[in-house]
Amino acid sequence: MTGSNEFNLNQPPEDGISSVKFSPNTSQFLLVSSWDTSVRLYDVPANSMRLKYQHTGAVLDCAFYVGGLSFCPCPLTELV
Repeated sequence: MTGSNEFNLNQPPEDGISSVKFSPNTSQFLLVSSWDTSVRLYDVPANSMRLKYQHTGAVLDCAFYVGGLSFCPCPLTELV
């Protein structure tokens, strides 16, 4: 069940979520890192996954950079 300002994302991560960040320029984009080794970029109003990047290990954090036009994952594999 979700409240009035909550909703379920389509195609959520398959394991624990480690970080959630909104784009610094707009609340349209949501970046999610997970222990399932993925980083996913969602279009919130459309409730769709725009991009999924798979690593070889869990991703502990993620961040937008360059004015919110790019992102950087921080996986346990130490490869960024």
